[in-house]
Order: sequence, then structure tokens, then C-alpha cells
Amino acid sequence: MNKKILLGTAALIFVAAALSFSDKLANRRDERIGKPMATISSIVGTDSIRIAKGDKELLLVTDKDSVWRLGSDSGFPADAAKVSRLIDDLTRSDVQMLVSDAKEPAESFGLATATEVTLRKSGSDVISFKLAGQRDRGGLYIAFGRDHRVYLINQPLDVVPEESSWELKRLLNVSANQIQRLEFKPDAASGKKAVVLLRNKAEDAVKIETLPTGAKESSQTRTHEGILSAVDYTKREAGSSPDAQKAMAKPSMLMATLFDGRSFEVKVGSTGGASKRYFISIVAKSGQQTPSKEAQEIDWINSVMQSQTFEVSSMVAERFLKGLDDMVEKKGSKS
Repeated sequence: MNKKILLGTAALIFVAAALSFSDKLANRRDERIGKPMATISSIVGTDSIRIAKGDKELLLVTDKDSVWRLGSDSGFPADAAKVSRLIDDLTRSDVQMLVSDAKEPAESFGLATATEVTLRKSGSDVISFKLAGQRDRGGLYIAFGRDHRVYLINQPLDVVPEESSWELKRLLNVSANQIQRLEFKPDAASGKKAVVLLRNKAEDAVKIETLPTGAKESSQTRTHEGILSAVDYTKREAGSSPDAQKAMAKPSMLMATLFDGRSFEVKVGSTGGASKRYFISIVAKSGQQTPSKEAQEIDWINSVMQSQTFEVSSMVAERFLKGLDDMVEKKGSKS
């Protein structure tokens, strides 16, 4: 009896060793193992990316100026940094091992609900792959094109066919040293007074144009020079919603003038009670000394403001909801 058990055990060990050897041999012979999903040279010049999952599909394309856009070369701008990050991740995601070469891989790999991604250049596919399920011990299962083989890569890739995940969130990004004049006109219901900040030279600090008698200007006034930098929205939608219309009925307004003559009329309004939603609208104008690139950006901002509604965070909104009291020292303050 003991002899039979020993023989059976030896047979199992032999089979396990054979399978292990076979697996290592398959991995050693597979040309993808130990290499990144894509090489830099192969994906340089990519001009379109298709992302699909189930019944959802998103297309990212470049226009004649190599600007990434959503849907078509005239679509809303995509976040170029996110596109570059995806392309860079493909060159850093090494294929660790072959986990299945079966014609019909196990459902546990998640290929049935995989996200399909295809990079194209000049009308031809550069690389096509499926992002399948996450492995419990880390890593992500993938498959290339129509190849039935399933591999494991060393890091997850966050790729979804949602416009909100790829759209450019930045509406304005004007550096502080370009600001010449800021005129705040708070909503009457806020009880705040209007105030103007200005300066004659970029190296000067903005100051209150007319400081009330006995008042002392706040040491934080200069922070408002960066009011038009990193103005990001949180949500956009086509047309105008009832909430947006209500919010913009009586907004607070900022008139900003730059040294090159550009001007921005920014309106911010809110709706809701304890949980407020903030909306923003911008009207921009070029000046005689405005560079052509900046003039194009002004044309773009005016265009999207006519067709889209933009919601912003409370943090962004609060920048524009200022008045005179926010620019002077409070009584009893030591600063």
C-alpha cells in the first residue's frame, strides 16, 4: 500500500514538474515576455485612439495643429497630458508572463468585459489590445488584437470610454504677472462692496485703487493676481440647464484686464441651499498687443461658452466672490 502511495505521489510530482517546465518553456519562447507592451519608436506619431467597452465608444484624434480632441478634429479639446500618460504607460508596462494560450481563455481573466484600445497612425493600426481583469495579487490581464493568448502586465492601466475622463478641464490659465487691473462686482445679495485692484507695472503688487479712510490694505491682496490661473471646471454639458440659468440670473462679476490689452469678464453664480452648485461664464476680448496664440485661445473660450455650460468647484468659485471687505484688514487683526 505504501509503495502504491509513493508511486502515486511521484507521478503527481512528475506531472506538476512537467507542467511547470512546460509553462516556463512557453514563457521563454514567447516573444512578448519581458518586453513593454509597445516601444517608443512604434507609437511615435500616433494620431488617433479608439477606446471601447460594451456599447460605449470614445475616439481621440488630433487636428491639423496636433491638438488632441474628442470625437473628431473639431471636437472639444482633450487633456494632452492624459493622452501622453497613456502612451508613456504602454512603454513602461512590461509583459510579465503568459497565463493562457487556450483558444477560449477562462472567464476569470475578464476578457468578455474587457476594454478595447487601438492606437492608429496615418490610418493604420499601431497597436491594439484588450484590458481585462485585475489579478488578485496585482497586475492586469491583457490580450493583443485578435490573439487568443492572455498575458499579465505589471501595472494597471486606467482607460475608460468616458469623455469626462479625457476632456481638458482647464478654461483659463493666465499667469499672475500678466494681470494689470481687477474689478470685483459682488452680487448685491452678498452685501459686499465693489473694489478695484490695479498696478502700472508687472513687477509691482496690485493695490486697492481707492482705500477707504482709516482702512489698512490686507497683506493677502496680492494673492488675487493669480485669480485667472488654473481655472478648471468640474462638469460641462451642452446648452444651458435650469440650474445654470437660475444661478446666473444674479451673478458676481470680475472684470480683468491684462497688460497686453486682453480682457475677461467672468461671472459666477450659485444655486442650491446648504449644498450649492456653482456655474461660470466667461467673455474674453483681445487687445492690440495680444499675441496670435493667445488670440486663438480667446476665440476658443468665447466659442465654447456659447454652446456649453460649465460647473466649477466651490474653491474656484470663491476666488471671484470677493469684495472690498476681503481686501482690507479686519479690526483687531495683527497682520
